[in-house]
Amino acid sequence: MSNGSGRNDGPPVRKKRKLDDGVPVTPTGITQRQQSGSTTLTPPPQFMLPQTPFVPFPSFQFPPSQFPLFSPPPRSQSKSVVRRPSPQPSPFGQNTSSPNSFSFGQNTNAPNPFSSVQGTSSPGPFSPLQNTSSPNFFSFGSNTSTPPVQSPTSLFSPIQPSQQSTTPNVSFPQIVSTPSSQGNTLSNVVSNVVSTPPVDFSKMDLHDSVNKSGLWQMTGKRLDAVNKQVSPYVKSKSPSNDMIRIDSVTGSNESWGNSADENVRTQMLRDNRGKMTDLEAEASFNQRSHQATLVWKTGSNSLTQYGMGSDATVPISSHTPGIKNQSVPGTKGALTKEHAHRDILRVDVVKKTLEDGSRGSHDVPIMSKLATVQLMMSPKEELMTVRDKVVNSKTPVISQFKDIGTMSDGVGANFDKFADRVQVVRETEKMHAARNLLISGHRNLVPKGHQDLLEKSGGDVEGAMRLLHAESTSQSPSMTFNTATSSQTDRLDQQSLGQMSKQTVGRPRALSDPRRISAPKFDFKN
Repeated sequence: MSNGSGRNDGPPVRKKRKLDDGVPVTPTGITQRQQSGSTTLTPPPQFMLPQTPFVPFPSFQFPPSQFPLFSPPPRSQSKSVVRRPSPQPSPFGQNTSSPNSFSFGQNTNAPNPFSSVQGTSSPGPFSPLQNTSSPNFFSFGSNTSTPPVQSPTSLFSPIQPSQQSTTPNVSFPQIVSTPSSQGNTLSNVVSNVVSTPPVDFSKMDLHDSVNKSGLWQMTGKRLDAVNKQVSPYVKSKSPSNDMIRIDSVTGSNESWGNSADENVRTQMLRDNRGKMTDLEAEASFNQRSHQATLVWKTGSNSLTQYGMGSDATVPISSHTPGIKNQSVPGTKGALTKEHAHRDILRVDVVKKTLEDGSRGSHDVPIMSKLATVQLMMSPKEELMTVRDKVVNSKTPVISQFKDIGTMSDGVGANFDKFADRVQVVRETEKMHAARNLLISGHRNLVPKGHQDLLEKSGGDVEGAMRLLHAESTSQSPSMTFNTATSSQTDRLDQQSLGQMSKQTVGRPRALSDPRRISAPKFDFKN
């Protein structure tokens, strides 16, 4: 028979072969193995060739001791032959919709370069460790799937500081900041961020998230006081001011005492308790801010866009008693220009949402936080426009924080530290607000920068802030920053939160894009 090259080698030697299960069959051409849904085909007799003796090839095996990587597993751990092995689940999680070389989900089409060798009893050098108590870059824990819907946090259960960073039963990846002699380059940022499946914010506990966003600045005696007074407030339909306000506390890093600002104002909480559900009232009561960082540039656009008069006789002002002109106990010497105007506007903003009969269950406390960020806190970029006036002021300008102290010292280092601190707290407040908006279904009001950071961190605010800090200090950031010298949010008193979210044309901006920060967080202590 010709082999196609003009040479005739005679009839081919027909050899028997074995299926994977060891059953000898005649070569293909005589019969075809029956597949699912097919039949055995036998060629006509005229095409059948004479049978030839089957001559098996000699078999051999590599000694396991010389070739350990090719050694077969123990007989107890494997079957003789597996024709179609079932897909092995990825050790990095499930439900990855678009796998790639760094995709850790199940059913990836390409092998994962970091996965361990299958069939071995010990993990590979980059395999994840299950149930690790301290996750690191290559250790992601076993609880990576999206959690089920959580029931709302029980009313009046005290929220401890250690509980204020994540939503219960949600496992978040560890974000590691790696210092470099050349700074945080983009490659460092990317390598230190663990990819996660898309976050289903609707499965997170909104009530728990809103409570934590309101209480993350409260620690020690301040937190104890809020937890103690929330129950009597919610149970009363006509609460008194004393039920709402907490006593002044002087912390270890504070030169004088303060209590805590109610983001919904005392009068608002008192007079409108009967219009709120119990959950709504609790979450609104828990929206608190430390007064030492409620500081604004006087005459700023955040106030004047409402048509309200300003008072720029001093360059910066604060909520009583955040900054003062003398370091003495109490409120004496407090710099509070425009405080009353801004507080009244905050009430108007929150009341607009409260009066919306179709408002969401937590729209009121969410709006109170948005109004506080806009009206009561200037971004660093705006504070820096009056730096020289503050630093060279004839009238002392003193921060409540002991480690900052006098900012009108003619030098400027203390003022710079203060502006950085206000920025970190303000951006943390914005990140909390962004997560609450996502959980409550108001995604249209969340800037893309916040969405991306929260997606990458698995919905964890602290993780998102670490990412924002890494981007802020990177020489080649992968995101753009808001550098405007005033608040970029619009008036918030024209529509309720729900109405703003549904508006498709000319939607007001309730939250502005992320700004650069000098630190991933600030811890309030008392």
